[in-house]
Amino acid sequence: MPVLGICKGMQWMAVIRGGTLHVDLQSDCPGAQDHQCGTSPRSRAVHEVTLEAGSHLEMLAGVSRLAVNSRHHQAVAEPGRQVNTSAVALDGVIEAIEWADHPFGIGVQWHPEDQAAAGDAFSIRLFSNFVEQASAYGQAQRKHGI
Repeated sequence: MPVLGICKGMQWMAVIRGGTLHVDLQSDCPGAQDHQCGTSPRSRAVHEVTLEAGSHLEMLAGVSRLAVNSRHHQAVAEPGRQVNTSAVALDGVIEAIEWADHPFGIGVQWHPEDQAAAGDAFSIRLFSNFVEQASAYGQAQRKHGI
């Protein structure tokens, strides 16, 4: 079954695979940039992330960097077993992960739902791809009577 974890969902994806979290970026990562957009429009990009070459996210984006919105004070410290880091903020904070042993297990620390609502092409592609994967999974399950 395809999995798309957003914000705390990404953190959950790491922790269930044995990963760990920075409980508070301000105290755990001195010098980390601000990862919260505050009260500004929720779709406003706060910082950039660098996408890992060859990752599912990089293939969907077609670029190596994205401007993303953020509203988090916690972050993944260690991704866990069979979890690849697929995007990192310029300050080194992990911003996206992918399950290496899963056809579609993607977690993002930012909020693509807000960016998609504002018309962001990459965010729309991310959700479209997730829906396509979920539809294909459902069709395969029905075909096998599951």
